[in-house]
Amino acid sequence: MCMCLATLTHVQILKNRANNMKFIKGSVIVLFCFLLKSSLLFCKPLSSEDLIALYDLEFAEEKGIVKRSFHIDVAGFQFPYNPSLLKRDNAQWLIFRYDPWSNKFGKIKSHLGLLQLDQNFKPIGKAKLLDMGYENPEDPRFFATEKEVFVSYSYVKSRAPFTVNIGVSQLDLQTEKIVEHATLGYKEAPIEKNWTPFIYKNKNMEEEVFFIYKYLPHRILKLSLPLDGSMEIAYDNKVGKQRLQKWQDKWGLIRGGTPAIRLENEYLSFFHSAFRYKKVLYYVFGAITFEAEPPFRIKKISKYPIFFKNLYATPVTTQSWFYPREHLRVVFPSGVAKGEEDGRSVFYVVYGENDVAIGCVVIDKECLLKSLVKV
Repeated sequence: MCMCLATLTHVQILKNRANNMKFIKGSVIVLFCFLLKSSLLFCKPLSSEDLIALYDLEFAEEKGIVKRSFHIDVAGFQFPYNPSLLKRDNAQWLIFRYDPWSNKFGKIKSHLGLLQLDQNFKPIGKAKLLDMGYENPEDPRFFATEKEVFVSYSYVKSRAPFTVNIGVSQLDLQTEKIVEHATLGYKEAPIEKNWTPFIYKNKNMEEEVFFIYKYLPHRILKLSLPLDGSMEIAYDNKVGKQRLQKWQDKWGLIRGGTPAIRLENEYLSFFHSAFRYKKVLYYVFGAITFEAEPPFRIKKISKYPIFFKNLYATPVTTQSWFYPREHLRVVFPSGVAKGEEDGRSVFYVVYGENDVAIGCVVIDKECLLKSLVKV
């Protein structure tokens, strides 16, 4: 009898300890949020209008670079973001990141969703979540050969130690299912993100897949097909270091954004970077071009970020993120497609805004290319 009571008492003690730990964990999170919120009370984020005035710049609309911008809603998915865009067989497809909460303390598990769009960027049917083959996929990028469609993304392999890999999945658009997947076999750091994919057709008319691993130094990787994850370093270029460093000194490290698309005699991609001003981290984006033939050396880059009206406009609340997000203002370009409006060639650049919304900015091709400077 005494032993039973002792056992029950011991079990109760363990339960109390567990409950106390949950309470302490919850209290620490609440305290963290309060302190973070308090520390940001005196550093209200600047609007795009404020940033333009601060750095003595002009809106891209005034230079004819940006024609318009709008948001894309995804019914049934609250706060989708960081999308990529694919035009194929007279159809448009959007793939996006979605992070629903899994408990009241804001533990997040990432998913990727797929949605077909009409030519006016309105949804056709309902979006659906994809099984990419890995847990916690983030920040997708479409790229496609003539016969196959692929999605690259980062995914959390482990949390202790924290490790993020790059995965690629082949997608069947007819069934809206993943055919196969692989982890890309190149890694320089525990956290790998923001690789820029592009397709190159060689002299034998064979399609090859490359990734820009980083811009400074400019390293390009080649992916083996059929998909098994095998990669090799293809090119290391040294052209343009001074101009790229000039951007990075002012606007932050140049990171991958949209997949690169082939133009007449060069490739074009939109990248992102981030800089800090009075405790607030601002993401910005620009355009970059590189040679159409190996070794794909960088040619031109935006002189300064592409700011447009109502950038960062989507509000961020504790309904979208458990902890305050006043310390971030985000534009994350991750998809691009060619188009035409009013008789002019344009680029549709889709982006994540403030980690809570999907936007699209329509960019005039001619005006953009004229604005770029040589590296």
